[in-house]
Amino acid sequence: MKIDLPWPAKGAWTPEQIATLKQGYELGELPKDIASKVNRTPAAVRNKAYELKLTHNRAWSADEVEALRTAYASHPMGIINLDAVAEKVGRDRMAVALKASKLGLGDQARKRVEERKDRRSFKGDQTALSEFQSARSKAMIAENGHPRGFAGRKHSASTKAVISEKSKAANAARTAEERSAIAMKAVKTSAANGRAWSRGSWKAGWREIGGKNTFYRSRWEANYARYLEWLKSRGEIKDWAHKQSTFRCLTSKRGVRSYKPDFRIWENDGSAPLHEVKGWMDARSKTAIKRLRKYYPQETLVVIKEREYMAIARKVHKLIPCWEIDGKGRL
Repeated sequence: MKIDLPWPAKGAWTPEQIATLKQGYELGELPKDIASKVNRTPAAVRNKAYELKLTHNRAWSADEVEALRTAYASHPMGIINLDAVAEKVGRDRMAVALKASKLGLGDQARKRVEERKDRRSFKGDQTALSEFQSARSKAMIAENGHPRGFAGRKHSASTKAVISEKSKAANAARTAEERSAIAMKAVKTSAANGRAWSRGSWKAGWREIGGKNTFYRSRWEANYARYLEWLKSRGEIKDWAHKQSTFRCLTSKRGVRSYKPDFRIWENDGSAPLHEVKGWMDARSKTAIKRLRKYYPQETLVVIKEREYMAIARKVHKLIPCWEIDGKGRL
């Protein structure tokens, strides 16, 4: 019993089918139309035509070229439905692709292929890859404007929670050096844009001191932490902590209403003074110290100014590993 298959039959092309194929190409018929006559798929028709070196000789009209340009212009990212365009202009999809290539309409897609090759060339160099992607994004925005895809919209609470967890996990996976580099980049970007950075100076960054990765707002602050750890190792103090206590001045209606001194030190005699490292004293710092002493008279605050810091640095900087100096060799 003969069974009618739902797909075209496979096998060698018959002389009649080849003749129909050649005639169809001479008349400029589409592969899908020829395929229905020879009981083959459009892909099979195109492959056989390529094997026989058959081409459509029908020239492109001005209207067809304009329709092709319009179709590509409506998809600036190069994502084109060739079948739809081919049907619209009455051409084979391969003919459409070749004509688009000759007209330079497929350059955007080729650029993306080259960009993918460029990304693969970095081979794990995340810093270089990030710089490449940043430069590419800036160039696209400069050429096409910012997409503003999320402007005026807000994330849901659940989305914010997911973003927060992923951000925390990513930060926890970073080394102290990587976190320091990120902080330094933020500082330099702010400085380049003419903005003051409220979280610290250009010397701010993450350091590992006493077995803990901590963000210190200045080189002096980090060095003082090293000094305290050195004192602890010698048994001269029991322990110390960075930014351990927050003092609030809720009765104050303006200005500084909270203050977190740099260090808490637990002395061997049982006292626990606060230490604040200040290379220079601005008005805000003066107010914070004044209010701490006013509202928390039971606390002892020791302010380490430049004179006190330099005296310590000259004494111990050669004894303590990783003591930081500035670019001019100053302590």
